[in-house]
Amino acid sequence: MVTKLKRCYVCKKYTMKSECCGSVTKSAHPPKFTLLEKLKQAR
Repeated sequence: MVTKLKRCYVCKKYTMKSECCGSVTKSAHPPKFTLLEKLKQAR
């Protein structure tokens, strides 16, 4: 099981829990980037 690091935007701390400070945490990792996505707009 892979557990990714998450970030609480209320207290600005990193955690592996799904909730912190009474709010839902979000992924701390940026979305994947490919050049093909950038080139799709040019078509």
